[in-house]
Amino acid sequence: MLWYQDINNLVGKELTNLTVGGGAVTMSFSDGSRYAVEHHQDCCESVGMTFASDVPKELGIIDSITLTNPDLPHDQDYEPESFTWTELNIGLANGLGFTAQWYGTSNGYYSETADLYCEQEPTVAPPTDPAYPFAGKTHPVENW
Repeated sequence: MLWYQDINNLVGKELTNLTVGGGAVTMSFSDGSRYAVEHHQDCCESVGMTFASDVPKELGIIDSITLTNPDLPHDQDYEPESFTWTELNIGLANGLGFTAQWYGTSNGYYSETADLYCEQEPTVAPPTDPAYPFAGKTHPVENW
């Protein structure tokens, strides 16, 4: 089951696996949860991943994460009716990071972005250590 999620809910979670493929970035976490940033095709739009940096060899706690629509130019050989860039940036507490970009076009009526979706709910309770950002809560995502 997939559903849209707020990207800020991933800050403070321990990233254990990061894969790139099929136009998606999939992230697995130590609590058993799994999220993907991808585009779900609707009708008459085209969205594809155009860039992905190398996956860091050492993963860990997510220190910062953004999913934005930067104002970047479109392909000069093609003038779409509408286009949108989506950029994912992950900063890890160990100083390493990861970036991916998607480019989407449409007639202006369909979504051209990549979004964050939850693929698997957490299966492990969060730690009770007060240093953990979600200590004492039953689940790190309050609006589950």
